[in-house]
Amino acid sequence: MRMWGLVANHALWVLLCLFAGCTTRVPLPDAYQALDAGQHEMAYRIAKQVYHTPNSSIGSKDRHLAAYAAGLAAYRLEQYTTAQRYLESATGSSNRHLSGDAYATIGLIHHRLGRLHRASNAFIAASKRLSGENRAKSYYFAAVVENKLGSTAKAMTYLTLAKSLTRDHTLKQRINLEKNQTGFTVQAGAFSSQSRAHDQVKRVNQQASARGIGTARLVQADRGPLTLWLVQIGHFSTFATAERARKSLHLPDTRVVPRF
Repeated sequence: MRMWGLVANHALWVLLCLFAGCTTRVPLPDAYQALDAGQHEMAYRIAKQVYHTPNSSIGSKDRHLAAYAAGLAAYRLEQYTTAQRYLESATGSSNRHLSGDAYATIGLIHHRLGRLHRASNAFIAASKRLSGENRAKSYYFAAVVENKLGSTAKAMTYLTLAKSLTRDHTLKQRINLEKNQTGFTVQAGAFSSQSRAHDQVKRVNQQASARGIGTARLVQADRGPLTLWLVQIGHFSTFATAERARKSLHLPDTRVVPRF
């Protein structure tokens, strides 16, 4: 999953300053400008400096802004433990947009680290603070996680909420795909050559036969003018069971995908 526009840039910094009233004399705007320019290490250093400024020199609103900037920079640097620590501080902001963005990014961290229950909780916390399209996307990603957990009823509820909120055609398409999902499968390659795909089926079945996973199959997928042959095996109700099966195959370049 990718972030959906929860990007702090200089324009957002100005907006938040108008909302919150920035009082700090340290260069917090520079942190947001560095984020906007993709200079994440510099953004982290500046925001960290501001965050750890003594209480007498910085207000709580500025500290939350610094925490969010440091957390977002650390997230982009894939320093997830550090990112989560700062983002959790930012969730205490009275600015609902900032707090909601922080929760959403925490959800992405938990999801990336396989902590699915925590990811769902974070996305729902984000949805309670955000509005419009960002709220819809929070519900959508909560649904994706719940589907992975096998919680179909919850997933359908969140997908319905997301669809009622969004006007984004692309997101509506993704919601419909998620609703049509019937579980998960292990994919062991996508080939433009049907003969190469058949060869991969044989290799997969050699590994799968002793593990009781099932028999590999070919799925034809039309991608515009291109036809691909997908090698897939198994039908699993949850992401976790599919992932265990994938690992037991000991084959490179396999991944768990939704089954439609």
